[in-house]
Amino acid sequence: MTKTSKKILLVVLVAILTVFAFNVKVFASVSSQEEAITWFKDSNNFKDKTVFVGQRIAAVSTDYNLTYYLKPEIKSNNTSVIDFWENSTTYLMAKNVGSAKITITCKDATGANIEQSYNVNVVKIKESKLQSKNNDIVSVTENYDENVTKVLLANGELWNIDDNANKLAKKDTGNVKKYTFGDVYFRKGKNTKYASVYHTLKNNNKLTTKTSLGNLKAEKVKEVTCYGYLTTKGKYYALVQQDDKISYKQKAKNVEELLGISLLKKSDGLYTIDNVRIVKTKIKDALGHPTEGIYLDNKNVLYKYSYDMNSKKYKTEKIEKNVKEILDYGTYKDKKGKTKTIYKNNTNYEYKERYYVNGGFLNLKYNGKLYLGDKQILKDVVELAYVPTNYDKVYLFKKDGSIWTLALDDNASLIQVRSGKDSAKGLSVPTKVKAKKKSNSKAKVSWKKVDGATKYTVYRATSKNGKYKQIGTAKGGSYTDKTVKKGKKYFYKVVANGSKKLFNSKKSEAAKVKI
Repeated sequence: MTKTSKKILLVVLVAILTVFAFNVKVFASVSSQEEAITWFKDSNNFKDKTVFVGQRIAAVSTDYNLTYYLKPEIKSNNTSVIDFWENSTTYLMAKNVGSAKITITCKDATGANIEQSYNVNVVKIKESKLQSKNNDIVSVTENYDENVTKVLLANGELWNIDDNANKLAKKDTGNVKKYTFGDVYFRKGKNTKYASVYHTLKNNNKLTTKTSLGNLKAEKVKEVTCYGYLTTKGKYYALVQQDDKISYKQKAKNVEELLGISLLKKSDGLYTIDNVRIVKTKIKDALGHPTEGIYLDNKNVLYKYSYDMNSKKYKTEKIEKNVKEILDYGTYKDKKGKTKTIYKNNTNYEYKERYYVNGGFLNLKYNGKLYLGDKQILKDVVELAYVPTNYDKVYLFKKDGSIWTLALDDNASLIQVRSGKDSAKGLSVPTKVKAKKKSNSKAKVSWKKVDGATKYTVYRATSKNGKYKQIGTAKGGSYTDKTVKKGKKYFYKVVANGSKKLFNSKKSEAAKVKI
């Protein structure tokens, strides 16, 4: 056999194998048009379904081979309620409240038409049930490793959500200022170590860090991210790995604030977590990472920065002046308070959160309005989070303190996990309250400090059961009253103040002093 003959034979064999592989792939899913028709007749994909306004639905199977065989034609008898989604031929969009009859036709093996019709009811999410009085949710963290969502309340209580029971589970811990969860990759040579990092920062500034590579503690912490922490004295410590163990290593000092996940703000400029200066000018706020981001200078001018690999230097670009604030990476408020993005052609940056749930995109704007597709369905939503055990549902965290699950499924349901009226308990009442004379014009009131208190309010009366009036506040465990007069009796009571008025303690027992 000649070389030319061998090449021709090789080409023919490759062609045969390619055709065979394609047919195997197709017929592994649908072996014939008759089978496809049977699937079509038995399909309940769209039958008698209830959906939300703004929800996108696949009218027929999304299986490519099935669609290829059937070539379905889809019609809606009420296009103002349900119509095609953009330029699709198989996806429909629920546009308005009402009912529509969806008719799907295709041809069988003989060329005859077969037809199926479904009634679809489109409803709107009612918001009247989602109103309560209290706002006490500080942050929400999706902890994928433990398959749970954690909620931090304003009184310092950290809770888990029990998705199966649709309620808050047993309290995880108390007196918490911040809880963060993240993934960190430690690189050493050719090896990469992965660790999930849990930071719990208490109100007394004590930090506990748990990872699969070890547990750590730190004292007097001001702020924390999943990469490290900032002390109350302005020192930044980063998580580092050595010999399969982790520790904290000081990377910078004179730090004022942590920004985002990897930036530090200093009085003389913006730095990376490795203490490399990004910009020299004084700034108010910034967000991004060491290769690119945005910052707002002290004259309210917004800039974009990026690292140039060729020059090995950072470049800046002016975006806009008179900017009010940075909202997120790439998103900011202009001087009129309008939300804008530096990425002009990318609408994703217009949203605080954007989740795809069975049947469509949930888009949460920075003003708290929640959209399903382009239809507003709720307002006053603070945050969204996936249910870790079921990605067809999301948690809704409302401004009023209530928590809900939203399921975009055949039941199209809103389920309340926690009412805003179910606010947590207030702080403990201050104990060991004492009052003593310091001079003829001063009296000192002291008490035992309460975990979680941001400050203390002191009240005074001239009789034990008289009317107590506020005379001052203190951050520590004592207060000096400089308005007393010689020869009179005074009675004092103290209240521990939480991060919101909702969590203030009741007044303490009275303490008496005679001047």
